[in-house]
Amino acid sequence: MSLEMHKLTNEMNSSVLQSKKINKQIDHFQKTSFQVISSTESCVICNKVLTIRKFITFPCYHSFHQDCLVRVILNSNDYKFKNSIYKLQKKIMLNKGNKEVINELKAEIDELLSTKCALCTDIKINDIEEPLMKAGDREQDEWEL
Repeated sequence: MSLEMHKLTNEMNSSVLQSKKINKQIDHFQKTSFQVISSTESCVICNKVLTIRKFITFPCYHSFHQDCLVRVILNSNDYKFKNSIYKLQKKIMLNKGNKEVINELKAEIDELLSTKCALCTDIKINDIEEPLMKAGDREQDEWEL
């Protein structure tokens, strides 16, 4: 019994050390990783040049203007994510005069938005039933038979 306890203790200590190493690698990666984009890179949603407005680029190489990404999320079925953004936007509206608080809230929104790519995660998967072409789209006439 004592031998088994000693063995389990060693395994737990080994797991804790491994976990610390992984966390350290993640922290290092987050501080040193970056992506180079071309000056002509465009937003996946609106197809306009990224550098004209604030943008976010994900490790999957999908890039979005921040406002385009927010619009996609708010139109998605990810209610938890939508609710988090709504709450932060409401706090910004309530703190209109306090620039310090507003900057902190905007940083929270940036951090929240950078957690999920709108094309590679469940945000887009939940839209699988949406038609590719919606009524009123310009290109819809081109697809008519």
